[in-house]
Amino acid sequence: MQDVATHFNFISQLSTAPYQRDFHSESNQENRVTMMLTSVIMLGDIGHAAKEFDLHAEWSLLIREEFFRQGDEERSRGMDISPLCDRHTTPPLPESQLGFFDFVAKPLFSAVAKVPRFLRVRTYLLQVDTNRRTYVVAVGARLIGMRPWLTHVLLPALAPAGR
Repeated sequence: MQDVATHFNFISQLSTAPYQRDFHSESNQENRVTMMLTSVIMLGDIGHAAKEFDLHAEWSLLIREEFFRQGDEERSRGMDISPLCDRHTTPPLPESQLGFFDFVAKPLFSAVAKVPRFLRVRTYLLQVDTNRRTYVVAVGARLIGMRPWLTHVLLPALAPAGR
C-alpha cells in the first residue's frame, strides 16, 4: 500500500513543478525525468481506476481482499490494523471507492494530465470520472433503499457480455 502522505506530497510537487522557473532548464533534467518516471509508476500502481468499469471493479475486489488479509494478519499479531484493512469496519466497496477516487486517483490523474508530455492521460481521466460516477449512482441507490435495482439492473448492465 502506498504511503498516503508521500502520494499527496508528490501530487503537490507535480502540480506546481512545471510552472517553476527552473523546471524546464537543462540543469533540472534529472529532476524532471525522475518526476515523470515516478508519475508512470504511480499511475501503474492505481491504473485499474482508468480501466472500463467491469475490469476496474474486479481489480478493486481483489485489492480489497488483499487489504483485508493484511488486516487479518495484523489482528492476529496484535498490531494496529492499517486503514481500509479491517474487514469488520471498512465501509462497503462503493463508499470506499469514492474516497479512493476523490483523494487518490482523480488528483493523481488530473495532475499528470496537465504535464505536456502526458496529455494522453486526459483520455484515462475521462474513464476515472466515469467510474467514479458509477459509484456515486451505486451509493445513492443503496442509501435510498434501491438494493434490488442495484443488484438486478445496474450491476448486470455494467458486466461485460457473456458473463
